Amino acid sequence: MNSPRLRPILILISALAILGGCAERSSRTGDSLAGLDDDKSVPLGDGAPGGDPFDGVRHVGLGPGGGNPHPEVETVPGQCAVKIAPDETIASINEKYGTKTVMQVPGSAFVVLKYPVWWDSWTLCYAMEGSGDCLVAEPIYISRSPEADQGTLPFYEGGHDHASVLSQDAFEKIGASNAHQFSTGAGIDVAVLDTGVDATHPDLAGVVLSGGYDFLEDDADPSDLPNGIDEDHDGLVDEGAGHGTHVAGIVHALAPDAAILPVRVLNSDGFGTTLAVAQGIRFAAQSGVDVINLSLGLRWSSKLMKEAILEARGLGIVIVASAGNRGTIDPQYFPAKLEEVIAVASTTIDDEPASFSNFGPNIDVCAPGVDILAPALNHGYAYWSGTSMSAPMVSAAAALRLQLDPGLNPSEIARTIEDAAVPLDLDGLPHDGQMGDGRIDLLSLVEN
Repeated sequence: MNSPRLRPILILISALAILGGCAERSSRTGDSLAGLDDDKSVPLGDGAPGGDPFDGVRHVGLGPGGGNPHPEVETVPGQCAVKIAPDETIASINEKYGTKTVMQVPGSAFVVLKYPVWWDSWTLCYAMEGSGDCLVAEPIYISRSPEADQGTLPFYEGGHDHASVLSQDAFEKIGASNAHQFSTGAGIDVAVLDTGVDATHPDLAGVVLSGGYDFLEDDADPSDLPNGIDEDHDGLVDEGAGHGTHVAGIVHALAPDAAILPVRVLNSDGFGTTLAVAQGIRFAAQSGVDVINLSLGLRWSSKLMKEAILEARGLGIVIVASAGNRGTIDPQYFPAKLEEVIAVASTTIDDEPASFSNFGPNIDVCAPGVDILAPALNHGYAYWSGTSMSAPMVSAAAALRLQLDPGLNPSEIARTIEDAAVPLDLDGLPHDGQMGDGRIDLLSLVEN
């Protein structure tokens, strides 16, 4: 219930919205809400016409009383996602707040609105929820791969091939080659929600499913390509390019007969939106995949994205997420904080916590994440470090076990992976009790 002190503020804010003018032009992804006020703007993707669609991604808003309430959170300027109250309509919301409808999120009650320049995202969402006009109102947040978030780049090295990937120490550490005597992931589909996948890479030819999608460009081409633009203005160009191919290559190396569904939700700088991720999760679920890999996250919870995760989980899909690369206990990192996902931290080849890896009570299991060799751009191979590299090892583990026990639900799959893990010797370290059940062991997982 609104406090008496806040009510006059909300009334004043609403009154200002009614008196406002036209909203600034914004971006969209997907179809508009039929029959309602719709702006014909462009998808949220690389090189979209009409300027840089992510320009100003470091925008943050002001909460009630002024001041930036969440400086660690980035939002898409000019847009928010809402679930309206049962006694309200989109038309009444738009009239009251001066907003315009961008789209109805397919398969969801969420509606994406663009708001006028006199609002900022946090103040508007506080007003919409505080007044009771919307059950949920939240900014559209920026999600990133942990490596893009930390500026971690791949190291390309010639002379490698698929055999080099398979024989690397990290994969031997988790018993990959021996595990393949029992299971290869045959008949299991793994969705990789990332920067896209290079389906023409020699390692991945024939295992990448057609029918993937790009939710940034809003088209059916989820290719993993650089665009040569520093879209997040951090001084690094295309630091995320090849990330999805690398992640998919890890899945394939460890579950060689599993099929991979590419879903592009991050751009070539390694960032996207919670809207794109939510759409990607629903798309993957509707495509009938068994496992969804999310080597991405943000330091704030998104109800838009959580709804999609819960729906996919309800369909029996295993969801794996990276723990993040801040090297600290980070209880806000999402979606790794959710009970419904398998949160994966990183270890070194010596079974020690990787210096960059997040840790904490939300972690379920660990996997090697330092200098992992996998397919990359231009049909090459690269070493990359991060929890993004550990997560697909666990996604592959789920695929191996699901081939053997297709009737297991996501909770049971998680438990079998955790039960098979090798405990870490963390006595006296800050990580003690904060790295889940230990480092994965594929052989133990599939031979029992």
